[in-house]
Amino acid sequence: MLHMFSCYYYFKSSAVSHDGGLLSAYGSSILFTLSEIKQLINDPQNAFFIILTNVGFPIIAYVVCCRTKRKNKTIEIRGFNQAWLMYLISYSEKIFLTESGDRATHGNYAWGSYFFCSVLHIVALSEMIKLYKIGLIRKKVMYGTVSIFVLEVISGVSYFIYSVNGGEFIL
Repeated sequence: MLHMFSCYYYFKSSAVSHDGGLLSAYGSSILFTLSEIKQLINDPQNAFFIILTNVGFPIIAYVVCCRTKRKNKTIEIRGFNQAWLMYLISYSEKIFLTESGDRATHGNYAWGSYFFCSVLHIVALSEMIKLYKIGLIRKKVMYGTVSIFVLEVISGVSYFIYSVNGGEFIL
């Protein structure tokens, strides 16, 4: 983290402002920026929608797993915790790091968060199925959380169709 801040101050001294971020005067480089945080703060409804469509199912599944673990101490959710940690680290890279120059619009730091979001969904779904099969959660809870998963899949498919039909690709 200290290294990121030192890079930020190094590039800040030799950079010009561009759309709330930083551009290096030396061509393509890696930059520390707070512009993504500013966008989320300035539009809280959009931020809530992004969180809901990206990790709504894993959040609810994690709450269900933690409540079940509180009742039954033999349940292990260590893999779920690790998946959340990997996702949060990769999402932090997406928020705080960006590139300048020719690669400024490539979104290379976003791909890690997309990958680990998929890992998080796989772990959440497998944990929910495991808890349902051993009888620790009711059918209503299982159907409720899986319906949120289905809504996220529908959201992703509709976005894919939108972008294939000429819509704007959003990182």
